[in-house]
Amino acid sequence: MDLHGRPVRRRAGGVTVAKTASLAMPNGVVYFFNGLDYVRHDATTGVTAPGYPKPIGGNWPGLAEVGFDDGIDAAVAWPNGKVYFFSGSEYVRYDVTANTVDAGYPMEISAGWAGLFDKDIDAAVVWPNGKAYFFRGNDYVRYDLAANAVDPGYPRSIASAWPGVFVGDIDSASILPDGAAYFVSGGHYVRYDVAADRAADGYPQPLGAGFPNAFGGVTPPPTTGLSPLRQLAVDLVTSVVPSDHGDPAFADLAADWTGGGTTCGFLCHWLLYRLGCTDATLVNREAPDRGLSYVDGRNIAKLYHGGATPFVRWTPGASPQAGDIVFIRGDGNPTEHVFVYLSEEFTADGTVWNTAEAGQTNEHGHQCARLKRRRPLVGSGALRVSGNTPERTIIGWVDLDLLGPDLLGPDLLGPAL
Repeated sequence: MDLHGRPVRRRAGGVTVAKTASLAMPNGVVYFFNGLDYVRHDATTGVTAPGYPKPIGGNWPGLAEVGFDDGIDAAVAWPNGKVYFFSGSEYVRYDVTANTVDAGYPMEISAGWAGLFDKDIDAAVVWPNGKAYFFRGNDYVRYDLAANAVDPGYPRSIASAWPGVFVGDIDSASILPDGAAYFVSGGHYVRYDVAADRAADGYPQPLGAGFPNAFGGVTPPPTTGLSPLRQLAVDLVTSVVPSDHGDPAFADLAADWTGGGTTCGFLCHWLLYRLGCTDATLVNREAPDRGLSYVDGRNIAKLYHGGATPFVRWTPGASPQAGDIVFIRGDGNPTEHVFVYLSEEFTADGTVWNTAEAGQTNEHGHQCARLKRRRPLVGSGALRVSGNTPERTIIGWVDLDLLGPDLLGPDLLGPAL
């Protein structure tokens, strides 16, 4: 479970992501569930309803009473007007017309679904051929709706029968009003041509580029080939992002914050501190045992380091690397915002940077840290980046490889919270 108590999955590169389940209804509405919350999206119009996320409890009568208001693994709408929710080894049957959980639930999956996975179902989808497909890990089963039973010969590997789909760890599967199926894993999705029985060309694509990124965060793709230092930096940052004011993770990264201004610099100082950096002219953190002290208002200034090493200015052709702390500014501002660069993607629409950023504001108006996506934009002798209006200019970044002897090693403070 993550710091919110949500089901999580550990992916390659050490990136931890929260589990989001989807429920596609016959009327074109898709519900996304993550932890305690859900989002309502109209797949026909492509519009996510305002005012979301909302809590599952109180909005889905009966789910909270049977303990299904947190940590839904999978959900699927059956043609008979029932919806099935799966969590751990249990499931409930929800009556859409009555708008409540049927009596006698929850039940053990093994008691009601002979031959199906007995726990931890990742995703489920009803196909137009009278079959339903259930996915767990690297495997799937085919369920015959008329016979109300799993077909013989299952489970089978996803890779053996679903060309172009993720070979494992599928978060959700939905058939939308356009007739295509959509499979989600982490921060990416695949559009599956049901008639041709194969994935459409050009996938996977990042969430938000044709399929809703329901909870507003992104998951960077697995990191490969990084130095131990940079891999550690990515693992540390993604262990506390996303988080919100009041969470243990956010309380740790913004330990010295007293409520004024924004918290963008705190994540970056937290990272240097966790990496073992004891350069008091660089790290703004109250840790007397480490020779560090916090100075209010110096969160960005200390990281800038007077423009000297380990800060490096952007030059044409240069780009940050995983774990580097990037500075951006608006026109007329010497510095404005800092974030941690995680990785780069190449998409059909151009290059995308995956970043981790504090100093964000959540739906309740509170400070939070989020994974974001930005596009680098080169032109007129400058590197600008999307994500603000207007775009901001990249000043430069703190290069982790230039920290020198002040980097004391990853074991100094032990693992992150």
